[in-house]
Amino acid sequence: MTGQNFSFGALIPLVFWLICSGLPERQHPGLPQTALAQSSGIQADDSTQAGSFLSPDALVVAFCPGFALTYNAASNGSFGMLNIGGGVDLVGAVGSAVNATGYNSQDGNLYAVRGSDQHVLRLNMDGTFNDLGGTTIPAALNIVVGGFDEAGNYYVKDGNNPEIYRIDISTLNVTTINPSGLFFAKDWAFHPDKGKFYGVHASNLYSFDPSTLIVEIIPLTGILGGEGATFGASMYAADGYIYVISNSTGNIYRVDVDENEAHFVLTFSLTATTGTDGASCITAMPPFPVVCAHKDTVCLSASGSTSYPILANDMVHLTTFNLSSFTVLTPPASGSVSFNPGNGQLTYTPSGAPVADAMTYRICGTGSPTVCDYATVYFLAPVSATFSSFGPYCSNQTPAALPSVSNNGVSGSWSPSSINTSNLGVSTYTFTPDPALYP
Repeated sequence: MTGQNFSFGALIPLVFWLICSGLPERQHPGLPQTALAQSSGIQADDSTQAGSFLSPDALVVAFCPGFALTYNAASNGSFGMLNIGGGVDLVGAVGSAVNATGYNSQDGNLYAVRGSDQHVLRLNMDGTFNDLGGTTIPAALNIVVGGFDEAGNYYVKDGNNPEIYRIDISTLNVTTINPSGLFFAKDWAFHPDKGKFYGVHASNLYSFDPSTLIVEIIPLTGILGGEGATFGASMYAADGYIYVISNSTGNIYRVDVDENEAHFVLTFSLTATTGTDGASCITAMPPFPVVCAHKDTVCLSASGSTSYPILANDMVHLTTFNLSSFTVLTPPASGSVSFNPGNGQLTYTPSGAPVADAMTYRICGTGSPTVCDYATVYFLAPVSATFSSFGPYCSNQTPAALPSVSNNGVSGSWSPSSINTSNLGVSTYTFTPDPALYP
């Protein structure tokens, strides 16, 4: 062969720099800004104060079209709308205790079970209600857990018993379900993306899958110290999170069911010690302001400082970022950071050679009530992937496949994915590591 018979287009250098692109993003529908994958909890601003305990009665809370809300006082079955301040605007009253509230997306109505006789009631936003009739649910049970799946099936249960009852809302026929375990939370909300009901009790996240009848109990982080165990209202919102309200404090938490994290949002201005319940329609956003800070992965420069738009993947709802509120809660161990409130850029400067590092920050919204969130930022040191040399190759020769793992154990993929020897010359082949390498 002569020199013209060789193609050096597949000649690859020995060392390939790691391309650091961060974690895959999870999008939430209906947000005014993009909400990304992992979030790391909400911390209350110092100015957020507990609301007044106006009544010892229980509350039933729901998001519905236009952020309609029902709340159930144990004495008269009141229902209304949750408002932007975390309070309730009264709509009507049943006259006796109701619970297990659920919003049916199939007919656009809100339903509840009356405790005195296990009748199913339709609660109307004009303040009236309709008694649809009785069920065969045992009268001795305290039906407090309730919610609809996307198909319009009404699932209810006693909070202390394992049996679940599926009610056909058109006929009121009841089917008894025996799940794999006890769903001990005192309310649940259906997550349409997961196909499961979720609720919180103490520091545990409960889920029930109506297709498999499996109940799962997962430890939940982020519940504030001193919080009571009962969260009697559980609601799904269009941002993809479950929102729950504590019976003992009125604290509202945003729950990430992927990360098993709870995030304090604000304190409900009405609360009670027993009987709280909630429901929501899946297309509504919370009627109160929310700030969501999300975990970041930042790839450090091989030398010097690295700047990053730290709030680019964070989200606000019914508020705006107060850039002057940006606070470093936990500084990095091997460098320093500065934040520019003018452009939202975070700059990291290593103390020496860049190494893996982390920090935690807090950001708040503007206006009242003030809501905040915090997140962790992971800094990744420059990493190289080494390979043995390839080629030279003859024109139109079929080379062996490019290795998916480097000599020093870094797995990833190539672009282009294979060596092309049809053209003469030198080409560039880029190796990108798998996202699993990132925190």
